Amino acid sequence: MDFVSKHIDMEWKQECDLPVLQEIAVSEPFRFKTSTRERGKVWEEITKRLNENKVFRNRLGSKRAVRDRYPLLAKKYKQKMTEEAKDDRRSPELTETDKLLEQIIKMLEESDSEGGEISQQVKLNKENERKKAEEMRYHSM
Repeated sequence: MDFVSKHIDMEWKQECDLPVLQEIAVSEPFRFKTSTRERGKVWEEITKRLNENKVFRNRLGSKRAVRDRYPLLAKKYKQKMTEEAKDDRRSPELTETDKLLEQIIKMLEESDSEGGEISQQVKLNKENERKKAEEMRYHSM
């Protein structure tokens, strides 16, 4: 069974969302910069652990299925919160899934504002390399 058919076979149900969000909250893939190997490895580990879960029964295929599910859940959550904020009579009833989404969204916003741990280290390393190169040029003159 190839990736496409495996990806299509996975039908997302509400009962699947909670384990996905729990894994994302614990693994914190957002602490690494987007499109890096480190972040990709975290998504792979999340997918591997979820495939071992009886709810998924090894039907997830690649990390893309999990990685693409989060933005969709976050979008639905934000829409729900916007609608409930407009309707003053209703008080928002947060499910465990909603609470996890709120936590993950905050984590993502914090990592975006910080630039991620890895990018900070990369910036420092590049700055140190630049200073060393300038010193070497200065001494060679």
